[in-house]
Amino acid sequence: MAIANATLSPFKGVGEIRFGMSKTELRTLLNQPYVFMEEERDTYFEGWYQPQRDYFETDGIKVEYDKDDRCLFIEVGPEVELNYEGVYFFKSTCAELHTFFRKIDPAFETAPPFMESPFMGMSITMPQGGDGPPLLIGLFHHREDLLSDEPFQTEPPF
Repeated sequence: MAIANATLSPFKGVGEIRFGMSKTELRTLLNQPYVFMEEERDTYFEGWYQPQRDYFETDGIKVEYDKDDRCLFIEVGPEVELNYEGVYFFKSTCAELHTFFRKIDPAFETAPPFMESPFMGMSITMPQGGDGPPLLIGLFHHREDLLSDEPFQTEPPF
């Protein structure tokens, strides 16, 4: 396992995986077998970019790439001990995570099967019924300057 324990860095990445890294950099960093997945074109999204993905099965990590093959979305499964400020996602129940993140983000919302925090760029996939630990954690960004070579104009609030 390349990444056993990782810290969530909102709008930046997970552990050593960073938004904006190239496909080659990520494959080298994780150094494990992966499955390359390319979405079939959907006529509903005609004209929109359809992301390409790598799934690193050993670590349970899925990475989506933009049209320039740079990381724009990271999904982490329970194979990785993901934490934020000492709270381990997959060792906590969804109810505990909701209480914790609601203190950080008043807009944190639960709409089963997801819990989402736009403030942190995070989506949590809940198990059926919502009890127990989460199934997956998705991390995204909505800031173009994260994928540029220019320095940040403003830092995220973390």
